[in-house]
Amino acid sequence: MTDFQITTQQEQAGIVTILPVGHIDTASCEQLEQVFRQLMNQGIYKFIVDCSQVDYLSSSAVDALISNLKTTQENNGNIVLVNPNPNIKRVLNLLGLDQVFTITDARETAIMELKLRPS
Repeated sequence: MTDFQITTQQEQAGIVTILPVGHIDTASCEQLEQVFRQLMNQGIYKFIVDCSQVDYLSSSAVDALISNLKTTQENNGNIVLVNPNPNIKRVLNLLGLDQVFTITDARETAIMELKLRPS
């Protein structure tokens, strides 16, 4: 079993980067959900998920991302996925999630995308 870690980083007012590391599987998915819940309870709805160190994304993790995307958008926010590795990007594309999520290769691009959304 691969260790899973998750940290957050405040970017600009109202934008937080979530930095998961490792496998996001059924067990670790709850940690990701908890981070989203805690931040949303603070009124934060604009997120960057830095996928650069994610090496596995389970169906539970995909469901969690989609569910949280819906909540963020209902509150004038969004989730932007940044720098997924080629395998994760392929999975997202196969599932059609490249049409649902904004996916970029740079955190700066994600910040600009989120700043364009009215709060």
